[in-house]
Amino acid sequence: MINGEDQSKVSVVAITVAWDDEAKTVVRMILDDTWDLAAFRDASFRCMAMIRTVSHPVYVLAHVTLPPTIPYGLLWQLRDLNQMRPTNWAGGIAIARDSFVTTLVATLSQVYMERQKNRLFVVTSEAEGYAIIARLKQQDGTIV
Repeated sequence: MINGEDQSKVSVVAITVAWDDEAKTVVRMILDDTWDLAAFRDASFRCMAMIRTVSHPVYVLAHVTLPPTIPYGLLWQLRDLNQMRPTNWAGGIAIARDSFVTTLVATLSQVYMERQKNRLFVVTSEAEGYAIIARLKQQDGTIV
């Protein structure tokens, strides 16, 4: 609970943030095509707050659909969120079919992530995302 509010599933405008498993090792974010920067920021803060409620590694699986216009300030917001990332954030996987998302994540990985700790991925299916999470959990020694 955060501020008396159950965090097991929270919808922020066009973005849903929820635990994806009982063990609380995966947070699922679903971004439909109507989100804006404020909704993204709020959902990201909620996601980070959820991650901070546990001490073990947590992986974020985000289904990303871009709005018709990319929100102004998104790159700066992503930079700021990266700097606020909880220490037990263990990886981020975006499920998207958009080349912009692929390019954006690749750019963020190169600019903001330490090369040896690059844990940002883009995949085109949920199965690919869960395969990456399983591999990362094994590398991290997280109980699966």
